[in-house]
Amino acid sequence: MFESMVIAFREGMEAFLIVAISLAYLARTGRDHLKKPVYAGIAAAFVSSAVLGIWLQDVSDNPLTEGVLAVTAGILVGTFTVHMIKVAKTMGRDIRETIDTHAAKDGFWAGFGIFLFTTLMITREGMETVMMMSAAAYQTTAIQMVLGITAGVALAALMGYFWVRKSHLINIGRFLQVSSVFLVIFALHLFLYGIHELAETGLIPVLNQGPLHELAEHVGGKSLIGQLVAYSMVAVPLGWLGVAALRDKLAVRGMGAPAQ
Repeated sequence: MFESMVIAFREGMEAFLIVAISLAYLARTGRDHLKKPVYAGIAAAFVSSAVLGIWLQDVSDNPLTEGVLAVTAGILVGTFTVHMIKVAKTMGRDIRETIDTHAAKDGFWAGFGIFLFTTLMITREGMETVMMMSAAAYQTTAIQMVLGITAGVALAALMGYFWVRKSHLINIGRFLQVSSVFLVIFALHLFLYGIHELAETGLIPVLNQGPLHELAEHVGGKSLIGQLVAYSMVAVPLGWLGVAALRDKLAVRGMGAPAQ
């Protein structure tokens, strides 16, 4: 449940930021007529993500598919998260510049460009969420998954509300940092779990016997190392947050110290 809650929270918050920045910039620059393509892009992204989720549910009915999905999700989530860490500081500026580029076009093409941009940005978040949820579904119950997603979306909506009303109280950069740490570790967990499942199928000779099979047994599934990786998804982000908070407090004290 915890994993699904954090996934829904993180991805929901990223999607909200993309939409909020886009709508706020359109309103500030007097382009309210281009808000409709943004809403249409959100709807298209939701449909695309839902179709992917349904398809994954239909095909993921055997251990081999389960292993491949977990490994693929682990790789994609890890690379996407590292990419987001790199571009997080310039995300707002990049969104505004892209909107300016499309809005400068004539008539239909301006709206279509905004629609396509919104669709691609939100679909990326939606498909990343679907991939992670589908892979994590093998290790939790449907009730836990639903409760986690509901709690995560509610938290994202709550933070989004405070970000709009009291943005000075929300450290979005810190949130993205801490949640990125969680996602990177979660991606590693999915990857190791997928390797374990592929080894269990016996359909891949290199994982069926020998050192690689033993390694997969030790690092995946419910082994000690696999459990340590799972627990680190909570411990490491919290530790990261604690160290960052302490560093900020020491920095404030240093700035307030009298000059010698």
